[in-house]
Amino acid sequence: SCNDADVTFESADRILFQLHRANLSTHSSVFPNGPEIRSDGEVVKLEENSEVLELLFQHVYPVNVSAMDETPFDVLEKVAEAAEKYQISVAMEICRLHMKNHAAKNSLRVFKYACKHGYSALADQIAPKLLD
Repeated sequence: SCNDADVTFESADRILFQLHRANLSTHSSVFPNGPEIRSDGEVVKLEENSEVLELLFQHVYPVNVSAMDETPFDVLEKVAEAAEKYQISVAMEICRLHMKNHAAKNSLRVFKYACKHGYSALADQIAPKLLD
């Protein structure tokens, strides 16, 4: 949250995130640098909780990205879905790699994620494990 941020988002659990429109439009095709995102002080409500948005929005400011190695799978899965939903490309790639690392313990859920988002190489890699 910065003093010169020009867009405010509110999580499902009512936490506010202040971001810069320019950073959003650079890292996401869903948040264009146009009138679709209001900068008149209105708060944009999102359906994700603050834990998910905190991790997701770090990828809009790559300098602040924390390692998600210790992130529980349930949270990672939600961040991965939010990254896809909001098309934050850096987060999409990082989440895809972390989801791949969880394939052994969460084969079916990672397989569904891979199929849903068109990661065919990941889906092909996991498919044989589903038969075990």
